[in-house]
Amino acid sequence: MRPRSGMPIALASGVAAFIRMNVLGTGAIFPSDAALVMNAEGMGICLLFAIVGPAVAYILTKLIYGSEDLFSKLPLHWMYWPAIGGIVVGIGGFVVPQVLGVGYNTIQGLMVGQIALSLALKILIVKTIIWAISLGSGTSGGILAPVLIIGGTLGEIMGIFIHAPSPAAWSILGMASVFAAVTRSPFTAILFLAELTHDMSMLLPLTISCTLASGMSALILPRSILTEKIARRNKLVSRDYSIDPLELCVLHDLTFEQPAIVQVDARMSEIVDRLAEEENPVYKTGLFIVTKEERLTGSA
Repeated sequence: MRPRSGMPIALASGVAAFIRMNVLGTGAIFPSDAALVMNAEGMGICLLFAIVGPAVAYILTKLIYGSEDLFSKLPLHWMYWPAIGGIVVGIGGFVVPQVLGVGYNTIQGLMVGQIALSLALKILIVKTIIWAISLGSGTSGGILAPVLIIGGTLGEIMGIFIHAPSPAAWSILGMASVFAAVTRSPFTAILFLAELTHDMSMLLPLTISCTLASGMSALILPRSILTEKIARRNKLVSRDYSIDPLELCVLHDLTFEQPAIVQVDARMSEIVDRLAEEENPVYKTGLFIVTKEERLTGSA
């Protein structure tokens, strides 16, 4: 949230929105038929997705990095891994063609609740598998559209199973809560789904589900699906709500030089003279006190 980060992002977003409005118009990218009444039942649905989102984020994170670990154990050079990932994607696309490509048509269908239950189940399972394997193989790919599809299909399946009057609302909450939990970016998820649909009636449900989902995700996952990649490259990434003091240090900063060694029966003047001979100050090197048999009896 620093100015040097926020200002260029805000300017870039503003210019992009200006161009988009003048080229493509101001209508919603994905018009929605969602309708969710914020009564006790509506609040319960929001709380349900605040749990479902982090649970799905946990599974997706484990699948992707588990896949990455499996590829690293293959007796093949890493340059062949993306080819294997591509084969898996091709097989998945042969079984369920809707999982190929960016998936905007699928997202639009979920926004209006027009994806059949059987197809939603196939897309959910196959998309999850090929996405995890392809990213684990090192194939170039993103997380935005896949996460929206996975969360949206899961939400619609849940809505259809309980005969919800508006499966589209369940799809949108599924997309947003899973996206917020996976990326640990609740405000992005809220504004993104609201902007895509232009459905301001979903703003309050999105706010509740995404905020709680992001918080729950921080409790069950040490890092988001994005920062986990950074941590695996030995870069320090602190947790959102609790910072381990040791995470702020590297091992080199905690190592000591050879400490000064003095006898247990040495006089203070001898200790002062001994420390004066040390190249490094005592606060850095420390002080070991030993017996005549060179057994450690104390330190300072």
